[in-house]
Amino acid sequence: MDGNEQPKPANLFWHRLHASRNELIPKILDHAAKTFGVAAIDEAWSEFHGWNDEPFDPKSPELQVFMPWFFYNWTVDIGETDVLDSAPKDVPPALSLLNRRGAFLEPLQREYIEACLSAPFSFFEVASCHPGQGFQLNDIFSGEILDVVEKMGSENAGIGDIFFGKAVTVQGLTTMEATSSILIPPIYKAPLLKIRKTMERHYKSITPEVLREYDIELIEQYQDYREQLLNPQMPILSNSDGDPFVPQKVFFEIVSPQDAFEALKDLNFAETAEDLLQDAEFGDDKKLMRIQLAWLKKGNKKNKGWDNTVLGHITIDRSSLMVDVNSEKRAKLFRRLVTKRLGVQARYKTTLIEAIEPALKRKARQAEEESDTSANFEDPKMLMAEDPGLVGELTKIIAAHWDGWIHEKVPALGNKTPIQAAKSKDGKEMLIALLTQFEREAVNHPQVGVTVQTFKKIRDQLGLSDTTDKHSYPQRR
Repeated sequence: MDGNEQPKPANLFWHRLHASRNELIPKILDHAAKTFGVAAIDEAWSEFHGWNDEPFDPKSPELQVFMPWFFYNWTVDIGETDVLDSAPKDVPPALSLLNRRGAFLEPLQREYIEACLSAPFSFFEVASCHPGQGFQLNDIFSGEILDVVEKMGSENAGIGDIFFGKAVTVQGLTTMEATSSILIPPIYKAPLLKIRKTMERHYKSITPEVLREYDIELIEQYQDYREQLLNPQMPILSNSDGDPFVPQKVFFEIVSPQDAFEALKDLNFAETAEDLLQDAEFGDDKKLMRIQLAWLKKGNKKNKGWDNTVLGHITIDRSSLMVDVNSEKRAKLFRRLVTKRLGVQARYKTTLIEAIEPALKRKARQAEEESDTSANFEDPKMLMAEDPGLVGELTKIIAAHWDGWIHEKVPALGNKTPIQAAKSKDGKEMLIALLTQFEREAVNHPQVGVTVQTFKKIRDQLGLSDTTDKHSYPQRR
């Protein structure tokens, strides 16, 4: 370059490169059809989806990842019988075009093909973002930091988002040849760290060549993410003790409602016997007939800020004793309590297990019926307006939870505490991703007692304050 010559503006060169690439696509497609056969794209599509017999969909949003993979990464498999016998082996379509007809391509197109062939697919984490212009990306596997000029892909990306793709550098300008249509939230980072650890066990450094070796494994992980995010499974429900959520009712026959009450009244230690009896029903002879009480225990192992945990709801009704609980463990515990405390005065009859969905709906109806009609429980702001003190109490509970969070085992951290996770490279990286997710939720879904500062404080406690993003957390679209 002459000393007086000014470098080309990146934006102008991006448009030129983009136009040249668009002209190149039909040339590669035409060459692939003639050289590999029209069935080649179906074979590649099937391989891309793990041979699950999914038919090629020309309108799929996955094309923006699949087509670059087909052009620059796919090669004929020995078992693929529908491609032409004359099709070159171990040569992707774009390289085949370059080898056979490269002289007829524009120099920039030849350079672009060579760059795409060299660049591996990988997972990239957004480090900073300038919507409509580009972003700074961190290759999760190689650790390379890339300043990418990208018009469309940067529109909806937020700090910490992860996507699958192929970053290509031509004449000093880096752009995305392939970008997955799904953005993977930070909290999903853990599987990638496991793959990276496997790579590190076998190689001193993770180079583009290593990433190409793991091409299929990375595609499989991408497909797993697509399935999880686009077709989420019903979550495994658990109660406040972490036990599997199995709503059930346990029934006993009893001799005396009064004796049953005397034996079980201390299970609700939050109220006196006199308070509990105020809502009871009595017969003409003044004897107790029917009463309901909550079964409580002190504290909660999962939620340190809770004073009590409701284990179930007990109903004593004439000759019947029933407890409504939400786990098999609690049901068994109540049976043991009744047997020990009432002995021959109670006889176990049966346990009815409810379907989860109807049980949840019934609980919601009960909560609504039992609520104070003067307050709108569907609108927390209305409730807090009527009882300002509730805000302070709720804030204290939530603050206590997050104050103790660094000492709790977290599934997303491999059941390590945040303090333990912060001591290793992978644990620290996953911890940062998790806090980024929490900070984003605090902005996009505000809750009482939780702000971005809540998690910045945790970063400070863990010595991660220098990892706090200096950019804002954009509102999700």
